[in-house]
Amino acid sequence: MITNKMKVQIAGDSHGPAIYGVIENFPFGFEIDVQRINEDLRLRQIGYGRGARMKQEKDAVEIESGIWMGFSTNMPIVLRVKNRGTYPEGDDKRTVPRPGHADYAAFKKYGYDDMRLYAEGASARRTAGTVAAGSLCRQWLETQHIKILSYVDSCGPVENKNNSITDIEELRALRDASCVFCPNADTTKKIVKIIDEAKREGDTLGGKIKTVVKGIKAGLGSFSSASTRLDALLAANICSIPSVKGFYLGNPMVHEMVGSLAHDKIQKIDDQVIRPSNNAGGIEAGISNGMPIEFTAYFKPIPSLSKGMASIDIQTGESSDVNYVRSDVTAIAPAAIVVEAVTAITIMDFVLSENDKR
Repeated sequence: MITNKMKVQIAGDSHGPAIYGVIENFPFGFEIDVQRINEDLRLRQIGYGRGARMKQEKDAVEIESGIWMGFSTNMPIVLRVKNRGTYPEGDDKRTVPRPGHADYAAFKKYGYDDMRLYAEGASARRTAGTVAAGSLCRQWLETQHIKILSYVDSCGPVENKNNSITDIEELRALRDASCVFCPNADTTKKIVKIIDEAKREGDTLGGKIKTVVKGIKAGLGSFSSASTRLDALLAANICSIPSVKGFYLGNPMVHEMVGSLAHDKIQKIDDQVIRPSNNAGGIEAGISNGMPIEFTAYFKPIPSLSKGMASIDIQTGESSDVNYVRSDVTAIAPAAIVVEAVTAITIMDFVLSENDKR
């Protein structure tokens, strides 16, 4: 994770003993709600379209350091999430890379011919550590009156057309009530249908995640460098999530507009600066402008297909179908929880950095 003030590292193998989230420079004296972390871990595991792996795991966080009597000590916080699904000893190695996964590119980089190695490092299982760390950060941000919500805005070709609700807590309740984490009941039904269709075909689906951050005042971030631009670090950290192929800040159609319509007008009403639109997504020139931060993350379909895909055996050089590895039809629902966590880590880091300047 790219940060300035607060250092966050995710460690552990997908099928190893555990996944770890390590946070340095977390503020002293913050009371931790472990149950809230565990609830976010639970949400990351569910969602319509999930596969067999998640049925093996029962994620719960264990805090190994950095917490004393329930509050943070400013020492490094180590969060541990145990794995139950581990590789058996002597399991045959895999020599056929999956299209769309890290397998082939990583093989060309490192030269080791067992694809399982690359699955360990590139697997989305490691996002359990991200969610644990991000959940803790989101708790702290709420004490600063900053709220974050991510939800499914599309799955495959099915789009969420009803975006009239803006209250974050109302959206969260609707999201969590949906089996695909979309805060619209009609869209949820359509997504369930298309997931069922993809499963019957042995195929997979991607989608879009919409994120809203409220409570950030104008002036967070900087235009002076890539490492201090709020938009740049949000984009970098969101794009570090497995399967993310795109990031769009604000209105994703703004590139089609003329400038007079694209740019958010500035008005003053009753001594308050008002923007009648938010096409910029709350950030201009790398700095928050006082409007809600809004962005969209685009996820590709999962690369493990039950119907297989054409590939080659890297040992023999001959054509070979990919052997099916247990997987989801789609992980777009839990992707919302992961994006929310990464957003919380990134925003908290900027808030801490800004506090240091005062």
